[in-house]
Amino acid sequence: MKWVDLRYRAEDSYSLPWESPEAFSFLVKSTDPWTVRSYNPDWCTITPAEGTGNPVINEAETYTVTVQYGDNAQLDDRVDTLEIKSDYWVGKLITVYQKGNAYLDVKDDEQSQAWQEVINEKDFIHALAKAVDLDGIVIPVFDARRRQVYGCVMDGDNVICDDFCRDVSVLEKYMDTEKNVYFVGDGKTLCYNTYKGYSNVKPNSIELPCIAQGACLLAKAEYELNGAKTHFDLSPSYLRLSQAEREMKEKMEAQQ
Repeated sequence: MKWVDLRYRAEDSYSLPWESPEAFSFLVKSTDPWTVRSYNPDWCTITPAEGTGNPVINEAETYTVTVQYGDNAQLDDRVDTLEIKSDYWVGKLITVYQKGNAYLDVKDDEQSQAWQEVINEKDFIHALAKAVDLDGIVIPVFDARRRQVYGCVMDGDNVICDDFCRDVSVLEKYMDTEKNVYFVGDGKTLCYNTYKGYSNVKPNSIELPCIAQGACLLAKAEYELNGAKTHFDLSPSYLRLSQAEREMKEKMEAQQ
């Protein structure tokens, strides 16, 4: 088997903020041509991404490789892998962690104030819906299971339908409107595919945190802004009924 001597000086991992991350660098040299690649090349630029080698390793040029990531516009954190490789030999895998823009840094006064306004909402699902910049009816739908979703129906600040946990079919009556209708949340694909036959039901690229993540974000902000609370105070108001409880509830309502 061919012998390759690939050498590098790099950290095992790097952690980056969601916005304006600074570039980081590491050193690479080898007896053979080498490459550095990202598993998600759209997220970053690598300069240089390749270099030549020298069979005499002590005479090989040492390259400084600089990696620059862009902003992470998604709410969720993301993880990338950088691969340092020479010929057939993968010498090192580097893990890059980057925060999503839902990350809370309550030291920032403006962000603290914004989250304080969200916390003051009695229902954080209403708060998440109000934070969506869409002109029309906004229906946040979460935790889709067996066509069951938890959510509400919002027209701006106006709550048309309060919290519900029902089959997606109950939403059909809200499609008959002159306004555009947008589904957001982790159940939006299910609901959009169900009602996309209505011309006013529009797709969108907005990503909201899942209901559990949203509750944790608000609990963290509440704790850091307003001091210690019991776990009862920080727990979300939403608790999904079991399938049996939902079916029993629907059966009792049908008999009334």
